[in-house]
Amino acid sequence: MAAMKCRGELHQTEPCLPDASVDGADSATLKQRFLAAVMRGELGSLEPQGYIVTLRDFKAYFSDITTQYADSFLPAATIEPGQTTMSHTRFVFRLSRGVYLLHPDVMRRG
Repeated sequence: MAAMKCRGELHQTEPCLPDASVDGADSATLKQRFLAAVMRGELGSLEPQGYIVTLRDFKAYFSDITTQYADSFLPAATIEPGQTTMSHTRFVFRLSRGVYLLHPDVMRRG
């Protein structure tokens, strides 16, 4: 059975395609790719309050994602108002429309 590669869309509308590169080169999740880009200084900026990323910059950096997933990734990862604890899926605070602050612990945990 051939290995399968899917983009990771929230609502997949097409079947996964067989993948020739199952060696791990393309297997990083979007969260892992996102955090790596922030740590390398390729995405966002380090401000006094922490790492700030805009949705516009996120979508430009991940232009290879051609679905609505790029639009919804940061909003879906937003910690609920009034909460301060992050989880595996919620690790940014929304500062204003399209502007997000990474939780300080996300870089330590990945």
